[in-house]
Amino acid sequence: MKKVMIGLLILIPILILLIVAAVTNFISASAWIAVDDFDIIDKNSGHEAESVTVVFPGESTEYSMYDYLDIIVKPDYANRYSIGWRISGGVECMDKEYENKYNKYVEERNAHDKYLSEIGAINEQIRVAYAEIEELKDALDKRIKEIQAGDYEYDYERDEAIIQAKKEYEAQNEKIEQNIAELNARKDSIKEPEVGREVAPAAMFVDNNGNEATSNTSGKFVVNSYCRFNVIVQIEDISKTVTVIAEGYNVERIELTKVGEG
Repeated sequence: MKKVMIGLLILIPILILLIVAAVTNFISASAWIAVDDFDIIDKNSGHEAESVTVVFPGESTEYSMYDYLDIIVKPDYANRYSIGWRISGGVECMDKEYENKYNKYVEERNAHDKYLSEIGAINEQIRVAYAEIEELKDALDKRIKEIQAGDYEYDYERDEAIIQAKKEYEAQNEKIEQNIAELNARKDSIKEPEVGREVAPAAMFVDNNGNEATSNTSGKFVVNSYCRFNVIVQIEDISKTVTVIAEGYNVERIELTKVGEG
C-alpha cells in the first residue's frame, strides 16, 4: 500500500506538468497575437528594400513580389495574419502607344457594359409585363368561375357579368401588350457597341488563374508595358508602400523603390 501511495505521489506532479504544458500549447496555438510592425527586406542584399531589380521583359510577364522581397513581421511570433498586395491609384504607362490602346479598349468596354445594362433592364421590364398578363388571365379565370357559381335570377345577368369581366381583362391586357411592344422597339433601337481586341492594363495583380484582381495575397503581378505604379503592402491595419518602375525602350529591369508607410 505504501508503494502505491509513493507511486501516486510521484505521478501526480508529472501529470500536473503535462496538463499545464498541454494547456499552454493550446492557448498559444489558439490565441491571436497581433502584428505590431513589419519590414520589407531585399532578398539579394538582406537589407531593408530601397530598390529591387526585376528582369524585364523576361520569359514570362508574370512576377511575384515574394521572389524579390521578404516580409519580416514583428513580433516574429505574431499569428493569424495574411499579407495583402494591391495597386494604389492608377498605373502610369510610359509607352503612350500602349496607353492609348488600353484607354480606347476601356472606353469601348464601358460603352458595351452600359449597353448590356440597358438591355438587361428592358428585358426585366418585359418579363414583369408578361408576368402581369399571366396574373390577369388567372384573375379572369377565377372571376368567371365565381360568376358561374353565383346566384343569378336570370341567365342573361350571368352572361353579361362574364362579358364585362372579359372586357376589363382585354382593356388591361391591351395596355400591357402595348407597353411590351414599346419596350421591344426601344430595345431594337439601341445599337450594340463594338469592342475591339482586349488590351490588359500596363500592370495588374492577378489571381491564381492569371486573371486581373484588385488585390491578392500571393504577390503575383503582371507587367504588360513599361510603367510606374505604387503597391501597398497590407498586414492587418499596418501598410507600407513601394513603387514599381519599368521604364524606357529596351529596358532590362523593373525597379521597386520604397516610398514610405501608409
